[in-house]
Amino acid sequence: MKKHGYIAGALFNEGEIAQRISEGKALREMMPEVEWYNPIEAPVNDKSKLPTAKDIFSLDTDYVLKSDYILADLSREDLGVAMELGISIGVEISRKIIESELQKQLKI
Repeated sequence: MKKHGYIAGALFNEGEIAQRISEGKALREMMPEVEWYNPIEAPVNDKSKLPTAKDIFSLDTDYVLKSDYILADLSREDLGVAMELGISIGVEISRKIIESELQKQLKI
């Protein structure tokens, strides 16, 4: 089964954009077995098409939820990265609670 990864980081200036592109290239070379989603490369982030915040949030969230790995740049404060990590952590906590309850119910 193919593994998925997500690259989280600020995209507010040319330096950050270049960094995300560089990370994507490096990760694909180092971990070719992982399908990496890099938001800066996503069509929804093409500013010439005037994406809405909802469009970007929805697509990014879909990829965060299916990711096995998340690489997050925490070198600066970024609410988007915080949200992506929060979603990821929240889903994992919920999964563990559900799994625990199922085990109790099934007496595994």
